[in-house]
Amino acid sequence: MSFKKLFSICILASLISCLGYSPTPYFTRLAEEQKCDNPPTQVDLYFEGEPTNFSYTKIGIIEVKGGYTDKDDVVINSMKQEAIKRCCNAIIGIKKMYSTEQMGILFDSKNQEKYQAVVYYGIAVQKK
Repeated sequence: MSFKKLFSICILASLISCLGYSPTPYFTRLAEEQKCDNPPTQVDLYFEGEPTNFSYTKIGIIEVKGGYTDKDDVVINSMKQEAIKRCCNAIIGIKKMYSTEQMGILFDSKNQEKYQAVVYYGIAVQKK
């Protein structure tokens, strides 16, 4: 194996073994997968308690957990990108909470630091 290949593998392994440094989206499908020919360019956000005076189809639940230094806007933008990927043009019932997470290098439990990650979740929908 050449030095360049070995070096590239080491760099890649170190990048993917870092925990807690970027937003992590999770998606739970509530409806059957449909082909998305025209993904939306905009996602409307409706936080818990806001009226949703429109018809919609529930597609799935989106949860995004922020990384160590992520602010609300980064986590919300990641949430929007996940909705676009799923062909959803709105997220309803959005709630904010916090989760205790660990940050550090994978398989190095001695040097992991705990932090409070911001978490947003809501229901991704397609407006009719």
